[in-house]
Amino acid sequence: MADSPPPIPIILLKTRSTPTDPYWDLLSSPPSSPNISSPNFHPIFVPPLTYTLHSPAISHLATLFSSPQTLLAKHSGLILTSPRAVEALQEVFNLLSSPPPPSTPSETPTARSRWHAFYPPSSSSLSPSTSPSISPPPLKIFVVGPATANATTSLLTNANIFPAGSWAVEGAHTGNGEALANYILDTYNSSTRAGVSGNLAEGGEEGRGKGKVERKGERKTLLFLVGEKRRDVIPRMLRGSEVDGVGVEEIVVYETKERREFGGELEDVVRATATAIRTETGMGTTGTGEMEMERERWVVVFSPQGVETVMRVLGWMEEGGERVRGGTETKEGREEEWRRRRESGDGVGEPLTRVMAIGPTTRGFLLERFGFEVDAVADRPSAEGVLEAISRVGRGVG
Repeated sequence: MADSPPPIPIILLKTRSTPTDPYWDLLSSPPSSPNISSPNFHPIFVPPLTYTLHSPAISHLATLFSSPQTLLAKHSGLILTSPRAVEALQEVFNLLSSPPPPSTPSETPTARSRWHAFYPPSSSSLSPSTSPSISPPPLKIFVVGPATANATTSLLTNANIFPAGSWAVEGAHTGNGEALANYILDTYNSSTRAGVSGNLAEGGEEGRGKGKVERKGERKTLLFLVGEKRRDVIPRMLRGSEVDGVGVEEIVVYETKERREFGGELEDVVRATATAIRTETGMGTTGTGEMEMERERWVVVFSPQGVETVMRVLGWMEEGGERVRGGTETKEGREEEWRRRRESGDGVGEPLTRVMAIGPTTRGFLLERFGFEVDAVADRPSAEGVLEAISRVGRGVG
């Protein structure tokens, strides 16, 4: 029986998530097909960015979340579109779960007690002699993609603050900001047609059963947790809509900057993967293209930040310029250059580098800013989406 082909390196320009990372879990698994020609992969994480949370914003959010009445009086939900936003929310919940200062009166209610009082138990858990209360609708938390949805759901479930039924995570099926904005607009359109324009604004111990639905003209906003560098797709689409009650308040909860070590680390990985591919069994020994899949490596770009460093490390930037050099703008041009190097003997065993954008926003940035067309775009920002995009290129349809 022939040996399985060596794994294809996939350089993921992101931080590896802990305790588990879905990209590592899926891409490092052996191929499910018994066909030995099915490629397997070796994921390598090279994070381009470092993140710093904004303490004043975290404190402000902690004040809002300390009481559902405080939060829902002005806001109808949240928007989270990145792992960093989820991490910021984690810091908020850590503050709310911390022991109060010694000077705090013992009778002061905690955030947990306030949320549990505001959202009474469901009628199924009540005794026959207990009258069911009217519970406010759940706080809607809109997210982009399954990874952010899973992280948010896990965070809320384990926070030990919020009772069941007090929140609802939506938007896992959306793959980018535009799709999420359209989903939010559809959701609010449906609520408007049903005669509901927002969350209940009263409740708890004294307001239970006397919830007041937001009146027309009382515009609650969605809280959008963002970094200092972001596109305005979601706010622009929501604010430009005529749907009543859809406002957006952006709160900058983190800032990003490129890591000083990023360029050097990426150079090391690019060099190491090229060396490994050349020395793998069968690598660099044929010019027929029969082993071409083995000579491939992928770079997956998750954010516009750090892309210029990527282009320079891969040798595609103009000398002293701001655009990629001629012949490397298209995937066909890069492949032709790779073939010429191999046939001339300069590139024997050299891998063909393919680039994938995690979504259309990143693809558009690469094209507009650098004149660079990627080899593939993931239809959804997930490990499954990356695998599907690679498969399409392998079949010649990507």
